[in-house]
Amino acid sequence: MLIMSTMITLSSNNLMSMWMGMEINSMMFLPILSNKMNNDSMLIYFLIQSISSVIFLTTMLLNKMMLPSTLLINMMTLSLMMKLGTVPFHKWIIMIMSKMSWLNCNILMTWQKLIPLSILHNITNNYFMMLLIIIMSITLGALGGILQTTFRKIMAYSSINHLGWMLSTISTQLWNNYFILYSITTTLSCYLFHKLNLLSINQMNINKNENITNMVIFINMMSMGGLPPLLGFLPKLIVFNWMYLSMNLMLITIMMFMSLLTLLYYMYMSLLLMLTKTINLKWNKYFYKNTWSMMLLMMNISLPLMLLYN
Repeated sequence: MLIMSTMITLSSNNLMSMWMGMEINSMMFLPILSNKMNNDSMLIYFLIQSISSVIFLTTMLLNKMMLPSTLLINMMTLSLMMKLGTVPFHKWIIMIMSKMSWLNCNILMTWQKLIPLSILHNITNNYFMMLLIIIMSITLGALGGILQTTFRKIMAYSSINHLGWMLSTISTQLWNNYFILYSITTTLSCYLFHKLNLLSINQMNINKNENITNMVIFINMMSMGGLPPLLGFLPKLIVFNWMYLSMNLMLITIMMFMSLLTLLYYMYMSLLLMLTKTINLKWNKYFYKNTWSMMLLMMNISLPLMLLYN
C-alpha cells in the first residue's frame, strides 16, 4: 500500500487526489511503526501527520473556494515542511528515529519523503520562504550532527541536511536525481548499521569486525559525508552545478561550508574506526565470506564513476 499510495499521488494532476494518496501513505506507515517498544514513536508520527494534513486540507479548500492567495499557498507549503521534518519542524523526526529500527528509519528518511516533495514541486512559489528553510535545514543538519553520539540521531540530522539540498532544486526536476542518489546512499548506510548492529560511536572503539568490513564502514562514512568521487558526492555535485549556472553564489557558499562540517563528523567516526584497527585488505580470504560487504564497497566506488562517464 505504501507503493500504491505513492503511485496515486505521482500520477495525480489535482491537489485533492494528491492529498488522498499522501494520507493513505501516512496511515499505511503506522502499522509498520506499531510494536510494544515503539508506541511513543507511532503516536508522535500520527499527531504530526494529522495536524499537518488538517492544515493542508483546510488551506487547499479555502484556496479553491476563494481567489488564490499567496498566504494560503505558504500555509500549504509549511504543512508539507512539517510532514518532511525540515527546520523548524524537525524535533519530531529526531525523537522518533532514536526509537525506531533501522528498516523503519530507512523508510522514513527515503520513501516517506517522496510524496511531500512531489507536491512541493507543484505548488511552491515563495522563493524567500524556501530560501530561509533551506539555509536553516542545511545549517542545523550540519551543526546538530556534530554533537551526537548515536548513529540514528546522526542519520536524522544528516537527513535534515539533505532535505535542505533537495529543496534547493525543488523548482526543477533535479530534485528527482538528488532523491534517488540520496535514497541509495541512505539505504546502504542503514543496511550496514543493521547488519553490524551499530548503535553509537562508542562501539567504534571496540570494533572487532574483519578488515574488509571495516573498509566498507570507512568508505560508507566518507560517502555519506559527500567525499569525491564516492556515491554520496554525486547529488551534491548536481546541486553545485545547477547553483553555479543559476549564479546563486551566496547559497552555494553556505552549502559548501556546511557540507564540510558534515564531512567533519563522518571523518571523526571513520577516524575512530581506523585508530582502533589498522586496515589491511586481504581480498582473497574475505571475498566469498563477505559478499554483501564487497557489494556495498563496489557500489560506492563504481556507480558514481559509471554515472559520470554516461
